[in-house]
Amino acid sequence: MALSAVAVEFVPGKYWNGIQQVEEADHIKDLKEILYRLSISPGAFDECMRSLNEILSASIREDWQLDEVADIIFEQSVLEPNFTYTGARVIDYLQNWMPIPPGRKSIRTLINQRAKEVVVKREEMAEDPHQQKRLHGVTMFMAELFMNMEIIGNDGITRHKIKVYRVALQELFESLTKYSSPANLKCLGNIFKLAGKTIEDYDREINNTESSELINRIFNDGRDYIVHAKVDRSVREQWLQLIEFRASDWGRTCRKGQRSDDISGADGAMARNGASGDAFESIPVFYGPDGTIITAKEAGYSVDLYPAEDYHGRDDYDLHDPNFDAPLNPTFDPAYETQGWQPDFGDETDLNLEEAAAYEQFLLESGLEDDTGLAWGLD
Repeated sequence: MALSAVAVEFVPGKYWNGIQQVEEADHIKDLKEILYRLSISPGAFDECMRSLNEILSASIREDWQLDEVADIIFEQSVLEPNFTYTGARVIDYLQNWMPIPPGRKSIRTLINQRAKEVVVKREEMAEDPHQQKRLHGVTMFMAELFMNMEIIGNDGITRHKIKVYRVALQELFESLTKYSSPANLKCLGNIFKLAGKTIEDYDREINNTESSELINRIFNDGRDYIVHAKVDRSVREQWLQLIEFRASDWGRTCRKGQRSDDISGADGAMARNGASGDAFESIPVFYGPDGTIITAKEAGYSVDLYPAEDYHGRDDYDLHDPNFDAPLNPTFDPAYETQGWQPDFGDETDLNLEEAAAYEQFLLESGLEDDTGLAWGLD
């Protein structure tokens, strides 16, 4: 056996698999540290991004280096739900402030290439439960990019949303609806709560009637699915509220045609910010004397009011956990999760007579069509 002068040094007691490990570049280590800090402290965004911009501007000299940076940011934004919004802001900041030599691809272009790979495979991923989580993450990230990124128009002043994100979102929406499932509809509901108002405002601005009609169809299909298919109560409730929310022009048209601009106080503030006080009432939240969140039991409410056998818990709850004593998650994030702890409809796939009557009354009061109509949402 011949000996090699360039062989990896053997260290007794240390496992070696025969593959020489390549140490990460300093700027990659710094990038990961900054992204981690942003994930636990989003309020430090400006400070962190100034540092990151300086580090990357001084370190990146080749296309493959920026490609590696884009890959790290994209993966964290897609896989970590609470980082999706921050990740979109990171891309927007680097696009605007990190110098790119002429002829080189920008960070936004590299991110778009990664998103395109998922958009191309969207139908396969929407149908496969094992791939749905990644599809949902990419769809949410695309919505955040659409919300947070703009380009300057030909006049050098006016800023516009990026059309390619709107086109990609429409394709993703259609696939999620085509392969309707509770998980796909929950993802759609979360995205419309986040970006529905902005998406439809954009469609009106560019007079995109075709996309508006497609959104109407998505809402019709979603409504039919939650009424006739067997889905978790939380998903059904989410969509009923979402339909009502959209019918009010995303909270801007209130009782009997009153505009939110005419409403004063907290209700008007909620409506003007795209949140209807009636549409998204949260589960009860209890606070202690020092302002911290406490459980219903600690607040003096009997947990017998919430019998576990009559409710669906969210995925991160274990109903058999002896320490579980209240339907409250301190980390509950209404921007990404639907309301939890809703009564189950039971084993039947359709609503019973009492629930159906209440549902029809809801349609009449909200100005929507009944089961025979097609004009859901806005005209």
